Amino acid sequence: AMMIAGCVGPAVRRGQRVSTANECRGMSVRPFNGFAGSDIGNGLSATPRDPRDDQMDQIRDLLFGEYKRLTDEKFAAIEQRLCTLESRVHALAGEQVASRRDTLDDLSRGIEELGAYVRRLSRPGSA
Repeated sequence: AMMIAGCVGPAVRRGQRVSTANECRGMSVRPFNGFAGSDIGNGLSATPRDPRDDQMDQIRDLLFGEYKRLTDEKFAAIEQRLCTLESRVHALAGEQVASRRDTLDDLSRGIEELGAYVRRLSRPGSA
């Protein structure tokens, strides 16, 4: 298991963006090294570590260390890609909102012009 530093920017509330590419840069991914003995929770051990635990950690590192490092690197790469994609999605959403707003403004102006034209046509003697 591992702990991944999040790539979430400002809180998501009513259309606020979540992150940008700049907020994603420099995000760190730290491997979770597990808990040794009874140091769960506060990081303090109630009993001293047995030297055999250190030997087991060394054996575990020899057997699985490279796989764990590769897995951590893959998770870091995936996290970075996810962060980049997230920022792209939010940028595209912002562009889409701006585009829809411009389209609605154009439509509104067209309706106003059409209404003015109909009013001019309905006046007596303007035919």
